[in-house]
Amino acid sequence: MRNDETRKFFTQRELADHWRISIRTLEGWRYRGIGPTFTKIGNRVLYSRDAVLRFEEKGLMNMGPHHG
Repeated sequence: MRNDETRKFFTQRELADHWRISIRTLEGWRYRGIGPTFTKIGNRVLYSRDAVLRFEEKGLMNMGPHHG
C-alpha cells in the first residue's frame, strides 16, 4: 500500500503534481538552493516525505494567490 501517509520519498513528478507546480520550477529551486532537501540516486531526484513536510510546515512555499 503506497499512499501519502506511508511513502518515504516523492519523485519530482509526484511532488510537482502534489504542489501543482512544474518540474521546471523544482529544477530551478534546486539550482538556486531553495526548496526542500533532495537526494539524487543516479539520474533520479527524490524528495523525502519528511523534508517535504518540514518545508511545508515552515511556510516557505509560495504557491500564489490561487492555491490554498
